[in-house]
Amino acid sequence: MRELTKKELELIGGGWETGGIVVTGGDDGDWGDWGDWGDWGDDYGDDTVDGGGGGGGDSPPPPPDPCDNQTEAEQEKDEAIDIANDINAQNPVDPVTGAALEQGALIYRDPVTGAIERTPVASGTPGNVSVTAPAGVGADDIVGFVHTHPTAPSTGNPTLDAQLAAADRYPSPGDWDQMDALVAGGADPNALTFYIIDAAGQMREYDYTDKAIYDVPATDLMGQTGTPPPLPPAMDLTAATCPA
Repeated sequence: MRELTKKELELIGGGWETGGIVVTGGDDGDWGDWGDWGDWGDDYGDDTVDGGGGGGGDSPPPPPDPCDNQTEAEQEKDEAIDIANDINAQNPVDPVTGAALEQGALIYRDPVTGAIERTPVASGTPGNVSVTAPAGVGADDIVGFVHTHPTAPSTGNPTLDAQLAAADRYPSPGDWDQMDALVAGGADPNALTFYIIDAAGQMREYDYTDKAIYDVPATDLMGQTGTPPPLPPAMDLTAATCPA
């Protein structure tokens, strides 16, 4: 008897339950004294094929399925890429103002199977998004949080607009507050990762262990009062080890 693959476990588990903890991401709007611009901030089978006549014998075994032996880190990145591609295919806007809505999803370790899973994408407001973990999933099960920083409405100042767009490639100070709350609730600080999707649809990875580098005043992120932290490279959204 073979073990079920991650994909098969997902098919058996099926469906999503609501409940559990809520994680909120967003630009908290604390960008200095620039006015109130809002909260923008198969498994292959076990059978072999018999050779044809002439004693050809069995065909060589198929190559291993990359989905069978993924590390937890690989599973997490694949889920993040899957979420980013889902989000980039949607890009919802506020029906009244036309402003882009923030979206996000959680990545967590299933407390029963131990598999790395994700929630569906949730949509919020133009300034933040809240994602509810499935019932039974606690802060100690969460390993990643993916959310967007879409384009904020123009301030009327092109220089300030460019500074805000640059800052939105990083987690906002309010985002780090959410991660702090998760760690306080039991999340492993050595296994907790932010994934920020900017207005161009590019996603970057920020480990909680690097908080000291990136949790700086918003005016530093904007390049107003200091040098912004080094910007991580954008992730390749076609490079999933085991595509969904």
